Amino acid sequence: MVLLLALIGCSQPVVEGDAPGECSDGVDNDQNGSTDCDDPRCAAEASCADASSAPLPGGDTPTGGSGGSAGIDSDGDGLSDQYELSIGTDPNLMDTDGDTYLDPWELTEGTDPTDPHSRIYQGYWPYNPDKDLMPGTSAPTAELGAPFQRLQLVDQYGDTVDLYDFAYAGGVPVVIMTTTTWVSPGQTMSKWITGMDSSWNDYWPSVPRAVEAGELLWITVLVEDGLGGSPDEATCADYDATYPHDLIPVLADGEAVFVDYVQLNFWPHLILLDEAFVVEMTTVGSYEPILDELENRF
Repeated sequence: MVLLLALIGCSQPVVEGDAPGECSDGVDNDQNGSTDCDDPRCAAEASCADASSAPLPGGDTPTGGSGGSAGIDSDGDGLSDQYELSIGTDPNLMDTDGDTYLDPWELTEGTDPTDPHSRIYQGYWPYNPDKDLMPGTSAPTAELGAPFQRLQLVDQYGDTVDLYDFAYAGGVPVVIMTTTTWVSPGQTMSKWITGMDSSWNDYWPSVPRAVEAGELLWITVLVEDGLGGSPDEATCADYDATYPHDLIPVLADGEAVFVDYVQLNFWPHLILLDEAFVVEMTTVGSYEPILDELENRF
């Protein structure tokens, strides 16, 4: 009990189970919507037979353990069957609502695992549940052989996207194209990668096919809008409408972080990352060597 209270923290003056008998009095003492043994703060109480199925303070997902049905996890998603039944998710499906995000991921991110319209990313981008364990970097510029910086940028749907969610997504490499809405070469590259213009296929036909097949992740980052100002959600939505592709997120670098970090001196700029988000290649003078490398791989 002492450990549970420490995890909850001092920000909540009333804690279910803090006083004797609160975990069996039929009252929601801390007014968090859960009563007695259904409250995570009563998880360690001996009177709660299903303690192993209760969620832990701090947002950890409840898992199966010893103790009869409370320990069964039929779908192997880390949530016990008993707990899933209590919250309305399907104990036989890792992704109850079929929105591509596992039930425990949605619980972590605060979306509804029973509603396909309430999902982590409206664009169905990848999700990396272990991104907080990645090493990251504090380097001021992108360096070959080093992790890429962890950034959160708004996309064409208004979601704030964590770039590290694209790490380890199927074991495929990642290309980040940095450009503006108005620069002609960037527009040409966007037409090519989204399949609107095949003229570049004379040189790199395999790259768009790799993106379409999910063998390569492509991320477009905008650093300026059409007037040379800071891009935002609307800028990304307009760009996506002009160069649409269901698998390509369009992100707004509203604070111009990329300009200094990837040492932008012309657009479009490409950077190639491996599945662990480590920098493999960056544009130096021309983006063609990166496209040549991708063509050789695919």
